[in-house]
Amino acid sequence: MKDANLREGAFELEIRATDGSLAGFGQGNTRTVQLPMRLDTQPPRISVKTLPPNVRPGRHRRGALHGRQGHNKQRRAGGGLFGARLPAKDGSYICFFPFPYTMTARDYKNSVEITATDLAGNVTKSHLTVMSFERVFKSDSIEVSDNFLLAVESKLRDLAPDAANPLECYLYINNQVRSGNVQALREIGHDTASAMLWSGVFERLPRSAPRAGFGDHRFFNYQGKQVGESYHLGFDLASVRNAEVPAANSGRVVFCGNLGIYGNLIVIDHGLGLMSLYSHLNDQLVKVGDVVQKGQIIAHTGSTGLAFGDHLHFGILVGGVEVTPLEWLDPKWIRDNITGRLDASMTQQ
Repeated sequence: MKDANLREGAFELEIRATDGSLAGFGQGNTRTVQLPMRLDTQPPRISVKTLPPNVRPGRHRRGALHGRQGHNKQRRAGGGLFGARLPAKDGSYICFFPFPYTMTARDYKNSVEITATDLAGNVTKSHLTVMSFERVFKSDSIEVSDNFLLAVESKLRDLAPDAANPLECYLYINNQVRSGNVQALREIGHDTASAMLWSGVFERLPRSAPRAGFGDHRFFNYQGKQVGESYHLGFDLASVRNAEVPAANSGRVVFCGNLGIYGNLIVIDHGLGLMSLYSHLNDQLVKVGDVVQKGQIIAHTGSTGLAFGDHLHFGILVGGVEVTPLEWLDPKWIRDNITGRLDASMTQQ
């Protein structure tokens, strides 16, 4: 290509093939095809239009990204922490990105990256400067009893078939199984629509009372010694036994089944990497691929998985990472931070 002295831009590629037949007095049959082509060796250029003033662990923010491009280029947001991207009328992209609860502010600040890739395969990467701050989560010290360990083993022994005793069974479930479930949610988070499927505030389980909050850091002790820990990554809501569970907002079911500590689980995609999670369910009234509307009954509460009382574990995922659900249940927060800003970005010309 270098020796052809081609310039950037459009050119015509001519391909000629001749066979070995005797046609044409031994000249053979010849076929010529001319194809319009374009030479593009310039990487795309990207710039950040808007970023949040700050972000804390367990939360997420929205950003607007702009890329200057030549002919036939596309932009792709990446870096592992981004959800899908929504193209705005002015050519920019809007995406949600989470601040994982396990990361320090310093590590997060250095990890957020935007990647732009055009159709020719040229790539540009750039780190985003995000003001991140630490957040202290509520912590509890919980004494694990022998009766509790026996209950876990009786209920979930199939998740730890090689455990030698009830304590080992519980620790395997709380550590390895939990870690595998988190990774599974990351994978589920990839199956998202590139458009908003939801609108307005998310609905909470009706007539319910909170039982545990997002990010609660739990330390487990057995016979006076710490044996494990975990973070609670959702919002536990208790109502009456076997209460109807409505879809918090409109979307598409991307997971419906049993997932380890979550028990019977439903995950609904709302587009742009945003999903809602419903676990410990008694039953499931939808299936993967179903399109559901806000308020539609999708299940009933239960105590499946690592749960020992009838309740709903409600979660919000951004890019497969669980973030605090409370913001999405707040109409003012939705208006000030999501829909209002999206409307402003999408109406730009």
